[in-house]
This record gives sequence, structure tokens and C-alpha cells, in this order.
Amino acid sequence: MYENRKKLKGGYRPFLSEDERTLVTTSSRNTVYVYDLENRRLTHSIKTVSNVSKTMVSRDGKRLAAKNTGGVIAVLSLESGEEICRSRMEKREGEPMVFLDDEGLRLLDLDWDGRTMLLDCTSGEHRILDGPPPGAAKGTPRTAYIQYDIHTDRIYKFVSDDPKSWRGRIQVSAADPDRIAFETVWEGDRLPDHIRGICFCKTHNYYIDIVNEQFVVTDKEFKELSRADLPLGNSICSPCEIRVSPCEKYMFLDYGKQCDPRDHEAFRTAKALSGLFALDTLEQVAGFDYDYVSDFRMFHEDERFVLATWQGSYLGSL
Repeated sequence: MYENRKKLKGGYRPFLSEDERTLVTTSSRNTVYVYDLENRRLTHSIKTVSNVSKTMVSRDGKRLAAKNTGGVIAVLSLESGEEICRSRMEKREGEPMVFLDDEGLRLLDLDWDGRTMLLDCTSGEHRILDGPPPGAAKGTPRTAYIQYDIHTDRIYKFVSDDPKSWRGRIQVSAADPDRIAFETVWEGDRLPDHIRGICFCKTHNYYIDIVNEQFVVTDKEFKELSRADLPLGNSICSPCEIRVSPCEKYMFLDYGKQCDPRDHEAFRTAKALSGLFALDTLEQVAGFDYDYVSDFRMFHEDERFVLATWQGSYLGSL
């Protein structure tokens, strides 16, 4: 079971630095909280763009980028708290950002329209490296999902040819602003379901096949290697979220509140159900009953974790 649990301010989608020393959480409005994980203490509380959704800290720990649900990015100095630049980008919500250098001078940004963009963090100017130009007409094919994989330093783009059947293809490009070039690595009748989370780990990728109630293991090119029935198959609800730990020792599944969501009174009082399972045996090693879980991250060789909710985060260890 888990121990040494500590509640943190902020939640939603935490950022964890590559050296696993810094954690960033956000409030539901405009506040970013920066934590030193070695000492488990809050080091910065910074107000920035409203409705913060994604954050990123440069490798030297001196700059913070915060993006909101409208796609606006603010870059701030963690030393002074002052804003260095702000850009509206292409006014579209997006995925986590990536600083391309240690000093936080350039930022790679991915939005929900499938654009890959480069932000100059000194001038605040940006340019589109790949994806639809401003004002492009909607239609198919379209990007259903786009994500950066820290383990391969590549960008994955899931292109939907038919939204009704989800037939499409997965394309991959190096995350190099000077040579963004997407190549198709997978094609099929149904794209992996990104709504419940696609996990990019060190040697494999994972996702949920919600039709068959199974989790699927693939190689880094999304070639299927194996699949297995989901744990807690007798739960009332299908899993809302899957997270596989970086070292691929554990799988976290959030099943949400255990009731019919159409029964409003029951939903108000129902208990939530989440569990952590050993990936090799699927035996449950920890259980959680937090409401409104939004993310789960493991670090320090899969020995410690942060569980984020819309009402705060919890830091613990196995």
C-alpha cells in the first residue's frame, strides 16, 4: 500500500521535470505551484494566464511556460516571477509543450488542430512548422490527436480519415524544428483511443481497447504485441483513464464514480474507484478513492507517485 502521503496545492495535469526533481501543478484558474520533490516543499506560487492547462520548466530550472485552454502561452522567469513574453499562438488548446534547449529560449508547441509550432521565448514570435495554416477549412483527413514522446524525442500524430469508423494512420516525426517531416508508421480501421489515455513509455506504448475492455501493448511504432483483459472487470463503469509507469512496472486505472452517471443523486454520493496494478501479474498493489482524478505519474524508478485531481494532488510512495 502507499505511504507518506502528502496533499499538494493544485492538480489537473502535473508537469514532472526530466531529472524528477521538480513538480508543477496548477489551479483551476490562474495559479501555478512549483514543488521541490527532494524536500517535498512548495518553492513558487505564481499567477499567470487564466485557465492554465499545461506547464513546463526549462532544464536549467530558470524559466516556466504556462499555457491556457485558449492556447495562450506565457513564459516567466522563476527567479524573479516576471513575465518574459506572451503569445496567443494560433488560439487553440493543445498538448504539453517542450523546451528545446536547457535555457528555455525556444519552445515546441502542439495544438488540437494538429499544428507543430515553434515559439521564440525571447521575442514572443511563433511560426507554424507543420499543420493547417490559420483559417484552414475543417474536414478530413484531420488530426485526432498529437503528442510528444520524451523517450524517443519524437512527435506522434494520429490522423483520422473517417471520424465515424475512426479509420486512420499514425505518423511520426523527429522533434527537430529544422526537419519536421511526418512519416506513416501504422494504418488501420480503428485508431487507438486517446480519450482514455495513450501511454508512451521507455520501450512500449499502451492504450485501452474500450470495445473489448482490454489494454493493448505495442512497440514504439504501434505494432500490437499483446493484449489482456482489464483488471476490475466487474466494476460498474468502464475505465476513464490509463497510466503506465515510466519503467513499465505498474498500470494505474481510474474507473471514476461507481454508479450510473444519469442517476444524479447516486452520482453525488457514490465512491470513486482507482487502482494501481503490477503490470506483469495484474495484481492490485494499491487502491484509491479520490474523486475527480485527472492524472497519475510515477517517478524515482516507479517507487514514488503523484496522483492529481481537480481539487488537489497527493504525493506518496509505495
